[in-house]
Amino acid sequence: QATSPNADLEGAVQVERGLWIAEPALWCQWTHVGKLTALHRCKVMAIDSMALEATVRSCETVAFVTLTYAKNYYQRVTQAMPPTSEFPTDLRVPFTDEADLLSRDVDLSMLRLALQHGTVELGADEVDMLEAELRQGRCSLQTLNDGQVLRSVSLVALKVKSKSGEFLVEVGKWTTA
Repeated sequence: QATSPNADLEGAVQVERGLWIAEPALWCQWTHVGKLTALHRCKVMAIDSMALEATVRSCETVAFVTLTYAKNYYQRVTQAMPPTSEFPTDLRVPFTDEADLLSRDVDLSMLRLALQHGTVELGADEVDMLEAELRQGRCSLQTLNDGQVLRSVSLVALKVKSKSGEFLVEVGKWTTA
């Protein structure tokens, strides 16, 4: 019986640069499935789970965000199965994009922590406005290394040009108060 010279690679999945391998092992008890073989020279980074835990515990905000991520990741691993999704693998767990795992509650909690610690000073009306923006997904918060909080908003620039070279421009918007 003849076999293909690439029999070991049949059904193989190529791991692209920047993808995680076996991330579930960080967040839950995990049994690896399959075999990982390098086709080319590569570098592998291993994460020491105990060192990760110590690092995470060193900052209240980082601990909160990581715990939220880990709980939600674990939930996705344990619930991933047909017919609602594929089974989790060493390469992919369904519905584990960052946006799926870190809800707007994380931003709201970061705001509350920053207010408690005095790294953000806002009036009651400003806090209400910022909380509303966070709940609506109109902005997000990021804690910087020095403890300051950065508010980020998405901005889309669009240039519409006709075939004759004319531009569509909105100079302003009139709203009644």
